[in-house]
Amino acid sequence: MTGWMTAAAGLIGAVVVALTATHVIGGSSGQPNTTLRDWAASANKICARSNDTIAALPKPESIGKNTAEAVNLIRTAVTIQRQMLRELTALTPPEGKERQVTQFLHTGAEMSGVSSELLDDLILRDVSGVRRRAAELSQISNKFNHAATNLGATTCAEGGTASDVFGGG
Repeated sequence: MTGWMTAAAGLIGAVVVALTATHVIGGSSGQPNTTLRDWAASANKICARSNDTIAALPKPESIGKNTAEAVNLIRTAVTIQRQMLRELTALTPPEGKERQVTQFLHTGAEMSGVSSELLDDLILRDVSGVRRRAAELSQISNKFNHAATNLGATTCAEGGTASDVFGGG
């Protein structure tokens, strides 16, 4: 993924978060209010599918020093992560928790953007960039996990990100 593609992915994530926050997408106003418990249960189901799919990917040790396989592994994890974020964004936020859910989704979009940048660095064989992005991704993953836990989406805090492919997060 090139720099402009990473920027476009980040912009798309920001637009999705903004549209969700303003209720343009992410549920119908004609539906009954979602409780935090119901939202968390739905979020946990989405994250469980994502976590299980990422856990089923080959382990980095089995790849060895094959950069092409590592790139494909991270690319797959980034794709799974984006799908998870799209599904989470489609959930109607619980009344009174819209700001927290929007922040959670924003952090997820930020995590997705950094994951894409990590992929770019790996493709370019930029070792210092990979190290920098991996450290940044670890910090953002911790922020995402904290936000998920605060919303009761504890399964979302268990993994399922690109950093988890290589033992981070």
